[in-house]
Amino acid sequence: MEENKVAFDTMNFIELALSEESKQNIIDEWKNTIKNTRFHISSKVIDEAFGVMVNKLNIDHAEVKNKIAKVNQALNIQVLQYDKSKDNKAGFELYWRYREKFNEECDIPDARIVAHYKRESMTVIYSEEDSVRTLAEMCGMKGRKLPRDIVHQKSR
Repeated sequence: MEENKVAFDTMNFIELALSEESKQNIIDEWKNTIKNTRFHISSKVIDEAFGVMVNKLNIDHAEVKNKIAKVNQALNIQVLQYDKSKDNKAGFELYWRYREKFNEECDIPDARIVAHYKRESMTVIYSEEDSVRTLAEMCGMKGRKLPRDIVHQKSR
């Protein structure tokens, strides 16, 4: 059986770090194949998530470090080292391929993250953004949204 190599974009990683329910939902989604599933995160995504949680969500540095450590431990996430020279270049090229194919904007930083995950042979990327999921699919990966409890969603 092929290994599932699963990764997350910045906003989904933040959601996993801040929400016990989201962590449990991702575990539940992969429970039938958990022995063949490995979760990964780009060091760039960790840096971006840290900045958002501290600077935009006003969460204390120590608390953010703790939340990131907890989600990494809960999902046994392997941190992948972002290679600025390789991933920035590949991301920029991916960005232009996307623009040519769809004639719409996507985020260069998102394209760089997707390029990093492609270099690391990920098979699935979680993102709420259509453009990130499309970029993933252009690179031969599956793009998914985080699983959510339907009852909980309707109550929001």
